[in-house]
Amino acid sequence: MIFVPVCALVILMLANSREVMGEHANGWVQNALGIAGLAAVSVLGAWQAWQLIAKFA
Repeated sequence: MIFVPVCALVILMLANSREVMGEHANGWVQNALGIAGLAAVSVLGAWQAWQLIAKFA
């Protein structure tokens, strides 16, 4: 539940790096879509964590 948003953030940062990707680095459209996807998996991960905690509380 925590692993996916962290991996998505690392991938987004690497894909945005000109040092790593060179001319193939993300543009603003890819960054916007990546941030939207990161937000979605973060919300879903938080919701899943909340459901897990509520189950045992």
